[in-house]
Parts: sequence; C-alpha cells; structure tokens
Amino acid sequence: MKLLYKKEHLTCIHYDNNDNPHIEIKKIQRGQPFDGRSSQGKIVFVMDGTAIYRLGGLMVTELHEGQILLIAPDKRFSLSAKDSAKLLIIRLTTVENLCECFPLENLLKHRETDSKDITILEANQAVDTFMTALTESLKQGLRCRYYLETKAKELFYLLRAYYPKEQLAQFFGEMLQADAHFYYFVKQNYQNAGSIPDFARTMGLKQLTFEKKFKEIFGMPPYKWLIEQKSRDIHRDLCAGNKPLKELAIHYGFSSKSSFSDFCKKNLGAPPGRIRGDIRLDTSEE
Repeated sequence: MKLLYKKEHLTCIHYDNNDNPHIEIKKIQRGQPFDGRSSQGKIVFVMDGTAIYRLGGLMVTELHEGQILLIAPDKRFSLSAKDSAKLLIIRLTTVENLCECFPLENLLKHRETDSKDITILEANQAVDTFMTALTESLKQGLRCRYYLETKAKELFYLLRAYYPKEQLAQFFGEMLQADAHFYYFVKQNYQNAGSIPDFARTMGLKQLTFEKKFKEIFGMPPYKWLIEQKSRDIHRDLCAGNKPLKELAIHYGFSSKSSFSDFCKKNLGAPPGRIRGDIRLDTSEE
C-alpha cells in the first residue's frame, strides 16, 4: 500500500516528527545502544534480533524477537544489541486505562507483592498482527499524533482482552499505584507545572484537595517535592549535558543567570559553573 497525499500529511501541524515521537521504529547495532531517562514510560516490542536491557548499568534481562518489555517512568535504562535489533517503541504520554471500565490500578489485587522480577510478555497473534500493521503504517509515513495516540490505546485494549490479569499485574508492576493516574500525571507533567494552583487546575482539583492528595502519595508537600525534582534535573543536565548555562536558566524558568545561580547554591551547594567544572575535572582525571 502507498500513503496518499503524503505532502499533506508531512506539512500537517499534527504530524509527529519530533525527536521523541509517540511511536517509533528504532534499529540498534552492536556498540550503539539506545540509552535514556525519561519521565514517560515505554513499551518496547522486539521485532527482530536480540536486545539486552540494563537499568543503571546492570543487566536485567535479554529480550528476543516477539517479546514485549515495559520500562517504567523515571528509569535510567539502556537497550543494546548482540549484533543488531529492531525495536518498536511506544511512549506512554499518559497512563492509559486498560479499558474505560478497568483502570490500571485495578491490577493491584492481582499482583504478587513479593515479586521483583521483570515480567516479559510474549506477543500473541492479536498483538503480533497489531504490531505488523502499525509498523507498515509508520514505514509509509502515517504519523498523525491522533492516529498514534489511538494505536497506543488499541494496544491497551488488546492487552486487556487477551492476557490474564495476573500476568498484566506483573508486567505493569512498577507502574501500579493506589492512584496511578494522579501519580503518573504528576511524574509526566511536573516540568511544565508552573505554580501549585496551576498544577491543581490542570488536574481539575481544588488546591487544598490537590495538596492533600499529593502529600498522601508522595510523602511531602508538592512545593518541596517540585524543588527536589528540579534540583535533580538541573544537576543531571549540568553533569551530563553541554547546553550553555544561560539556556539552562531559561529552560528551567529562571528570569536571569543570577537567579539560576542562587537556586543552585541554595539547593545544590554551589553555583552551576562550579558544579559543571568540578564534574569535568573529575572526569578528566580518571
């Protein structure tokens, strides 16, 4: 099949061509791993080859063709290949219900609480057919954001329909919370939260209700948690990135380099230039 009116698709404002698309096919070669850390969860389907999954540098499991892996949000991971591998990656921009009548947190009662193993799903005929058709659409250039969001939802319907709840509870184990929607909405949107009242409004909650629920789930007030997350993210970018300090200040919402520097001194113990310089000095001496 051939995609018709391709130019119209490519120039549409809803065409998904950013660096981290909702759904993508990624080929990895030996010595060229797919590394990352993201606020978004990911479902990874191995289409061809063998991939090695690592968390924090430690090997967790080996994935083979037809197997499906869930990477929970906020994990530093690596996927590498023994020779080469082709992966289909679906980024979970929201935590979907398995269907309209079955929220993800309903799986909690089906989970083995003492199990810490990573659960790999084997693609059945329904999921394999879904993946094959989706792959072909992507190859043809069908990358409308709304289409990709619909396909991600379709996958959840298929998981709900064709896999036992006990197996899904283990597969989604790291993402199961008593209030998964609230937890992952915060984790996926805190960087664009703005003020606490604005954050509460985006969730359709009154500020006092939001703050109470936030403290119940995260164990601290939202303002304190947001400062800790912002500090951690800034420290990571100072250590691992090359973006100029002025750009970092703008990215994190500071009105000037001096206010950015004051924040770093208060929450990280040193101005940003010194933190970055110390890291590079340590690296050069190794």
